[in-house]
Amino acid sequence: MKCVQFFINYYGIAPVEIIYELYKLRVKDTIDEMITMLWSMPVDIVESCIFSMDRLGLQDWPKDDPIYSSRGLFIHSPLLEDGEFEYLLDRQMDKEFYIPSVQQIEEICSVGYEASSLAYKKLETFFMRKMDMPHEHAVTWCLQVWANSYEGEAQTN
Repeated sequence: MKCVQFFINYYGIAPVEIIYELYKLRVKDTIDEMITMLWSMPVDIVESCIFSMDRLGLQDWPKDDPIYSSRGLFIHSPLLEDGEFEYLLDRQMDKEFYIPSVQQIEEICSVGYEASSLAYKKLETFFMRKMDMPHEHAVTWCLQVWANSYEGEAQTN
């Protein structure tokens, strides 16, 4: 479930093979066993589904492109509304997928961002020392900075 949570927050659309790269960091099942497990999970919980390239009209997609998958694309279902799928697919085109470590997945799923990364430690320290914020507020602001950068926003209200 943490792999699915990471997928939703970081990818939105990914080849099944990429999801397997995350999954096999912890579980030593085969890709087919993982696919069976994904199909058996309630859609209202994972809010994601596997679609074949043919079903998406992407059967002619270049096989050497990072988004191509012979097994299908795992897609976060809300992206299929309002043209978001096409927008994100266009943004991901030709870009390699980031594969985090198990520890990074754990941290991102529990805290919401990579709190132990050097950049966020420095930012948290800046908020506490230079802005005189208590630790809880500094953590909240770090999470807000991550959320804004993730969403592509330049500033908060």
